[in-house]
Amino acid sequence: MTYADIVTHQDELGWTNFIRGRHSLQFQIAYDQYLADLPTKEKLKYKSGKTWTTALVAASLKLLVEIWYARNDQCNSPDTEDTTMTPRIRELHNRVHEVYQQRMDYSEDIRVKLFDVSLDQRLQQQPLQLMKWIQTVDIAEKGPRGRKRAPVYSYFHPTRPPDLPQ
Repeated sequence: MTYADIVTHQDELGWTNFIRGRHSLQFQIAYDQYLADLPTKEKLKYKSGKTWTTALVAASLKLLVEIWYARNDQCNSPDTEDTTMTPRIRELHNRVHEVYQQRMDYSEDIRVKLFDVSLDQRLQQQPLQLMKWIQTVDIAEKGPRGRKRAPVYSYFHPTRPPDLPQ
């Protein structure tokens, strides 16, 4: 069973049903199969397909709400720079400032890849890009410890295009 098969099955059921918590059982079956195929019994956060799928739907809803707020702020925020920012954008900018102040706490790989733009340039990005950048930094830092970490570019990073081979 491939991811495309699961998405096709959910497509047949409807994505509105997914948002309402009525997801395809294929998600659960795939995760249970993943657990069965693990060579070693690692400590995983989710011990069954049902709990993993429930968390997947909850995370999808959270992301949907965040995207809605970001688009709402983008559409309803003032266009000129001499007016004040909306409270949500101001909060987002404050969070970016905090992350930049704490950048020395992150590993060198994360600093090189995710802090490659100056703070002023970063703050010029759209609110959704800033939100995704903060999530990317958080995800990259929470990566597996004690084992060899995956390269930072393997994490989802929507705020800049991937490095192209030369």
